[in-house]
Amino acid sequence: FAAWLGQFEVTEDGCGVTAPDLGAFTAPVLCEGGEVSVTFAVNDLCTSAGITRSFTVTAPAPVAVAGPVDFSSTACQFADQAALNLAFDAWIGQFEVTEDGCGVTAPDLSGYTAPVLCEGGMVSITYGVSDLCTSASITRTFTITAPVALSVNKPMDYTEDATFFADQDAIDAAFSTWLEGFSVGGGCDPQASYGTPTAPTLCGGSVTVTYSVSDLCETTSVSATFTINSPNELVINKPNDVNLSSCTFADQAELDAAFAAWLNGFSVSGGFGPVGSIVGTPVAPVLCQGGSVTVTYNVSDECGSGSVSATYAITAPAAVAVSGPANVDASGCDYADQEELDAAFAAW
Repeated sequence: FAAWLGQFEVTEDGCGVTAPDLGAFTAPVLCEGGEVSVTFAVNDLCTSAGITRSFTVTAPAPVAVAGPVDFSSTACQFADQAALNLAFDAWIGQFEVTEDGCGVTAPDLSGYTAPVLCEGGMVSITYGVSDLCTSASITRTFTITAPVALSVNKPMDYTEDATFFADQDAIDAAFSTWLEGFSVGGGCDPQASYGTPTAPTLCGGSVTVTYSVSDLCETTSVSATFTINSPNELVINKPNDVNLSSCTFADQAELDAAFAAWLNGFSVSGGFGPVGSIVGTPVAPVLCQGGSVTVTYNVSDECGSGSVSATYAITAPAAVAVSGPANVDASGCDYADQEELDAAFAAW
């Protein structure tokens, strides 16, 4: 402005003039702008001359910035970290200088990164610019709420005797109910599976079920065991083998009774609903003929089977036999007296 004012001059001073004093003029206020109009005029005895010139400064528009609205979401809204990063990049890309005044440089936001998806967090950005005359700034936040931690539940380990159940269907029903103890809460749409386990059988056994869970941020598993104790071991009883003489018995009826009592020595215990049966319809040996009878006892239950045998033998007696002296036909005269006859008879 001073240089501009210095260009006013009297180029012909006629009868002698005095140049106007322009010292009162000052430049416009830089950041407000405005116009200064200067009339430079002189006159002498005969003539006059004047010019009017203006010095105008246009004030800059105030700088201005714009940006996105504050953003808030849960981690579960994103497929993965990459998706969150894309959303963050799109959000941060909305910051801009909408009026650059006398020319400004937009702030560098490249140092900002999205929160870690599974940890959550907030990124606060202050976006500000200034020029010769004005400044402007805004602050915006990008917030991610971390997911609730997975809560994985499992049933207590289960143990029961097979004999507690009526049948396999009852075990299967108990197992299905037990499986309902596996569950999951929290997380981001957790996916869980324990496969297709099946219950132990009536014959006993254990099934360990592993429940695997995964979601956006976590993968974990728990295990529990369902046990059926096998029933008591089958115990098959049999009588001792018998070997007797026919002479032990008074008659066939007594032998038959003894044989029937002996058959009662076959029995079974334990197992799961065991059923035992003697093969065929064995009968006692014939008393006076002797012989042996081998009896087989078969057993089966829900979980197994078995068989035992025992023998009942009768030894027949040797046939009775007799011997004696030859017939005697003597004369009374052959003996001296009765005593001699008596002695001979006793000897015979």
